Amino acid sequence: MKQWEAVRKNIKSFTDTEKEEIEIAAAIISQIVNKRHELGLSQQDLAVASGLKQSAIARIESLGNIPRIDTLCKIAKPLGLKIALV
Repeated sequence: MKQWEAVRKNIKSFTDTEKEEIEIAAAIISQIVNKRHELGLSQQDLAVASGLKQSAIARIESLGNIPRIDTLCKIAKPLGLKIALV
């Protein structure tokens, strides 16, 4: 999505570790957004299903906030996704 591309282009001032964290977060969040769209869910639908606020979902999806792992799990579960290290 365009907002992630903009973030990726503007990360020159970040350390290599910070850049890697942003790339990982963007990849995970991209999968979450794609699955939400595939299921035809709105951000509000996902917020209700995950127990979060719609504004939190919006911030996460726009990479305005990189979520903690427990938050990602709350979002992933109603989408039928699992967080895994491979």
